[in-house]
Amino acid sequence: MDGSIGGGKDSRQEEADELRRQIASLPRGSISHKKIKGKSQPYLQWSENGKTRSRYLKAGERDAIIAAVAERKRLEARLAELASSPSPEMPKPVQGAASLPTSGYETNVLTGGALERFASQVKPWKARALLEDVEEYLQAPGEVRVMVLYGLRRTGKSTLIRQAIMRMSPEARTRAAYVAMTPADTLAALERDLRRLSEAGCEYVFVDEVAMLDDFVASASLFSDIYAAMGIKVVLSGGDSLGFLLSKDEQLYDRCRFVHTTRIPFREFESVLGIGGIDEFIRYGGTMSLGGEDYRRRSPFACAASAGEYVDSAIARNIRHSLKCRQDVGHVRRLRNLDDTGELASAIARIVEEHNRHFVAHALTRCFVSGDLSISTRNLRENPGFPSYVLDRIDDFRMTHRLRLMLEILESRERSVAADPVLAADISECLRMLDVTVPIRIVSAAYFNAERHRTAIAQPGLRYAQAKALVEALADDNAFRDVPLAERHALVRRVLGEVRGRMLEDIVVLETAAALPDAEVFVLQFAVGEFGMAVFRPESASCELYAIAHASQADPAQRRHLLDSDKLDLAGSRYGGIARRCVLYRGEACEADGIAYENVEDYLRGLAV
Repeated sequence: MDGSIGGGKDSRQEEADELRRQIASLPRGSISHKKIKGKSQPYLQWSENGKTRSRYLKAGERDAIIAAVAERKRLEARLAELASSPSPEMPKPVQGAASLPTSGYETNVLTGGALERFASQVKPWKARALLEDVEEYLQAPGEVRVMVLYGLRRTGKSTLIRQAIMRMSPEARTRAAYVAMTPADTLAALERDLRRLSEAGCEYVFVDEVAMLDDFVASASLFSDIYAAMGIKVVLSGGDSLGFLLSKDEQLYDRCRFVHTTRIPFREFESVLGIGGIDEFIRYGGTMSLGGEDYRRRSPFACAASAGEYVDSAIARNIRHSLKCRQDVGHVRRLRNLDDTGELASAIARIVEEHNRHFVAHALTRCFVSGDLSISTRNLRENPGFPSYVLDRIDDFRMTHRLRLMLEILESRERSVAADPVLAADISECLRMLDVTVPIRIVSAAYFNAERHRTAIAQPGLRYAQAKALVEALADDNAFRDVPLAERHALVRRVLGEVRGRMLEDIVVLETAAALPDAEVFVLQFAVGEFGMAVFRPESASCELYAIAHASQADPAQRRHLLDSDKLDLAGSRYGGIARRCVLYRGEACEADGIAYENVEDYLRGLAV
């Protein structure tokens, strides 16, 4: 929301203070609705510490909470009106003038007119939902913690800071400072600048790329124990995600509010960047650094080479910098030893690629062994523009076995690190902490207590760029030199279609789990077949069952498991009443055999992730 931060004690400021007091007493968030058993049910959804929370509204509390949320929105609108149209009682600051010094700092400090110009460049840009967290922190009375924005490169941390500054009241900006750290700066120099700003009346400090300071981790508590305790709102930002996480339970314990920027949901990718379509999200999703007509070429995931560069610059360097700032034993020491030999960056890249090779291998298995193969074979034969018999031939000379063998050969060439299970596990744990990899829970219907996980990549563009390059390289192998070029291209399209379908399943499960923290979200597998997503709600003792298809046409094969009475009985016996059965796909909403079909893009847009 556009809130006025700061101000004098005139009548308008008194009204603003009273508005903030009333707003703080009302529930945050908005009202959303989901269809349960064909009925629209209300949920309260809000953002908390960088994550979206939701709660079902019971009948007895429903009207009161809906009215309270509406009242909060009305008060917020009035507060924004006060901030955007100051009266003669609240004179505008003179352009370029500020109560804070504009020069003489040891680090790169912006105040006054320079700060105004710096922040104003993002004025036309749309904001991520996380901006609400930043603004709530800046406006919270009596807050003695600092806020930490952390995440991988190009996920919008600096933009969030600039947007927060721009949306402050003009008067409040005269008491705000932005500090951009560089590797040449020291914590001692920053502390001297902060002391000077504090003595001049600074109330808001934004320190960008703070983790560039070599001694940041060891001295991080100074921001909260000194400056936040003095009433200064301190927002720290940095791409050194692992450094923040390693300090979260130690130096920064209970001193910070953390907001993680790495995971960018489909809804924000589409609304903030103006890039529509789930396939574009699969190909390029994962950063906030692209937009406009040329985004396909400029994306860090435009090709496998640029994706590899991103792994090195955003992930490997992140981990390496964090390790240099730590003196711990255990996995940190082991990885530091690997870094000392110059092998860590390449080892991290190999582990990421290995996750994606396993993903491609699974897609190949589904592509050529699953029951859907006969459907794809028939569709290619009957294609009026280019009838093809490539899948018949591929099945004849055991394409699946050959491609999987080639994958294994490729893996064996790069096993110097992966062969050491301890080092591989250490790197995988770092990737998980950074939200580069995210586990998807898989439950066996036969043994409900036997669980396993598959690994998803939170930035879909990274996975697709590497998977696409791998599939194209495999199809160009000499093993297929006798297959006509046009049919090899058909093979690539078929496999990449399966890759996109599998990625769509992972995206839906991950975003649903993020939007419904109080529910259990998982894949429910049977001896034959699976429900692509099951959502169990313990509070209502009910579940929702989904099939997920990367298709624009409804097909009986998509809903066959949702009509299987044995599978439904097994699911219902463990997870209660089945509230919904639905196929999520790329076509129009409809119904067939009593099964709902919902457009997957509309579904993802409706999630408050």
